[in-house]
Amino acid sequence: MSENLHGNGAETNGFARSVAEFSNSDVPKSGEGKKKRLKGLLFESALIALCIAVFCYAAYSIAERMLEAKRNNDSYDIIRPVETDSAVKRASYLREPAQMLSMFDTLASNGVHETYTDQEIDVDETARRIYCYRNFKNFAANNENAYAWIYMKYDCVNINYPVMKMHNDNGYYLKHRYDGVYSDSGSIFADGFMSDDYDTNMNNLIYGHCMKNGSMFRTIKTMLESANASYVANRINIEIYTEKGLYIYKVLSGYRDGTFFFTQTVFDSSEEYYEFLKNCVKHNWLNVSREFNAESRICTLVTCFNASNDSPERYVINGILTSFIPASSL
Repeated sequence: MSENLHGNGAETNGFARSVAEFSNSDVPKSGEGKKKRLKGLLFESALIALCIAVFCYAAYSIAERMLEAKRNNDSYDIIRPVETDSAVKRASYLREPAQMLSMFDTLASNGVHETYTDQEIDVDETARRIYCYRNFKNFAANNENAYAWIYMKYDCVNINYPVMKMHNDNGYYLKHRYDGVYSDSGSIFADGFMSDDYDTNMNNLIYGHCMKNGSMFRTIKTMLESANASYVANRINIEIYTEKGLYIYKVLSGYRDGTFFFTQTVFDSSEEYYEFLKNCVKHNWLNVSREFNAESRICTLVTCFNASNDSPERYVINGILTSFIPASSL
């Protein structure tokens, strides 16, 4: 019976040792538990307060960016030409084809298939162009760095901005609006190292930010990434208004590239320029075909890749000059 009560095995010896080793330090002092709980509560409260602060800052930053974007858009709406009664566009409507394209057909078409939405068409294109030219003239009269005005509107592309140019400086309009106000959106601007005389530049190089709110040159990226990119490229006009008149371009090529070869604006010979044009067409990923030669004039529209890894690649559209309307006709 005594063996059952007291035992003599390892478990009894272990218990005896634990009792012998027990001391006052193993007994928590009065209030220690409350202090630990208080410290934990304070830490949790501080963490919650930090999370709230981060959330409020993020919300403030987003709101501030949205307000800045609205202010920028409003500032451009003020100077853009307003559609006149003689240039009213009819509303677009959704066409219902007999058979919708499958995903395979869309990919196989290489971007040449039509959009399912009819495009808005100017009732009087001439009246609109005259109004756009006169609007640019008024703008240029009040802005000494006004170089041109660019207008592109078809399908997903919607670009209607003044083109600014700071002599020998490509940094200023990266972060300033046309009116000199600091802005992350910057301006549409021409390469500052080109001639100030638009007509003398063989390659008129124009930059614009790829803003996530759809402004500036964002719709260039949208177009080049769309399933019907080639369809749009074959139909869209690039209209550039200057003091001398209206230059109308068709898309020669469109691509994404990180070598910046397309930024060349000075050429030592017509042969060098012709090789440059061939290189532009070589990079083309659109299903468009235009004839060109060493006398062809082009414009080059450039916007950033807008990727989180800060890629050096740029989206590029080269336009080839197809017609010119002198100021006397506008």
